[in-house]
Amino acid sequence: MKFTFIPILMLTLTACGQSAKDDEPAPRGPSLPLDEMVNLTSLRAQVGVTPYHQMGYDGGSTTIALLDNGFLGLEEAVGRTLPPSTDIEPWAEGEMSQTIHGTKLAELVYSIATGEDRYNPARPGPALRLYVTSGQIRNLTHAILDLIDYKKNHPEKTVIALYAQVWEYGFNHDGTGYIPELIREATKAGVVWVNAVGNFRFGVHEDRLQLDENGQVLLPGPDQKLRFKVSRDQTPVRLVLAWDGSGERFAGEHELIDLNFMVFDDQDQRIGLADLIQNNEDASIMGYSRLPREMIQATLGKGEYSIKAYARNRTEIPEGVRFWFVASGMDVTLVESPKPFIPAPALLPEVIAVGASDASFTNLATEKPDLFCPSQVLLTSGARFVGSSTAAAVCAASLAVLFDRYPSLVNNRPALRRLFPPKTPLKLP
Repeated sequence: MKFTFIPILMLTLTACGQSAKDDEPAPRGPSLPLDEMVNLTSLRAQVGVTPYHQMGYDGGSTTIALLDNGFLGLEEAVGRTLPPSTDIEPWAEGEMSQTIHGTKLAELVYSIATGEDRYNPARPGPALRLYVTSGQIRNLTHAILDLIDYKKNHPEKTVIALYAQVWEYGFNHDGTGYIPELIREATKAGVVWVNAVGNFRFGVHEDRLQLDENGQVLLPGPDQKLRFKVSRDQTPVRLVLAWDGSGERFAGEHELIDLNFMVFDDQDQRIGLADLIQNNEDASIMGYSRLPREMIQATLGKGEYSIKAYARNRTEIPEGVRFWFVASGMDVTLVESPKPFIPAPALLPEVIAVGASDASFTNLATEKPDLFCPSQVLLTSGARFVGSSTAAAVCAASLAVLFDRYPSLVNNRPALRRLFPPKTPLKLP
């Protein structure tokens, strides 16, 4: 049984739907930047944008900002499937991830909004702003601040942020914390935030944080463990343990809650350990974390595994503190019943959270997703994308067309909820 252990000490995020850190089975087959989408007409028909195109609406009054890990192949797409003016905004630091994720979402946005399979100068569609948000959180922060400035300088423009990614940590279960605070700055400025809900519905356990007399976290499996199954050999798996303690709401308590977890194989041999020290201070020191989370990325063989979690330095937990464990990867599922869970930023009431209507693994909770959209995109190479990333792109483009026709709906959540009740498949009226 092969296990490649990679401790993660930097603040990173995972994309939902198509990226290299995907947590569901897409894309399938070979995929190149020049691959074109072949089922766009069907997608447009499913969300009802075609009659709007016939009336001349193409989202032209809207700017759609795509915040993504990478835009590989953008040069080949510009002028062919994207407007010639499409370019990447400067980012704060690091290198862009080598993924076509963002480029394909941009192509999908343009096509759904305009009704064109390829770029047509007669149908410019929404203005596109591309932001690289891979790496440390500084890039996401930089992108949001730039987008807020853009909105202030263009008050007449409808601005939609498309963020097809989620964070398993950096927030509290009640919607407070560092990541939610960032997103709320954008929505307060009038940005319409559209977010994927994630694709690890069958890999989440969420509960009230309780410890036994030895400091072990109470989990529902045998020996107070939590078990998960990997269905394929050589499967990249991402394991995250996170808990309340982000931001000012838990100030003074965060540094006292320091959880770790161990990974065991089916022979009960320990094969991994995540034991950062949570100190709420400088996260640049090796072995320390500023946020309440532990994470392992690994390549696992087919089989059953388990995790055991424990507190490093205390046996009492403040009332109401919750935790969640996420196991994401292709066909990775919990043995114990997974819990309904929506990660940040999709859990925020200010955010339009989008799930995939054609993917069983899209995340669900009581009130979320706000909307469902079709997500399966077929490419000329035979590859296909499916998941909440492409669903969110379809939604953002459709809303741009809707806002073109009915500008009074922009940032009017009560009216949008009357049109599209929670958990409703999107179909323009």
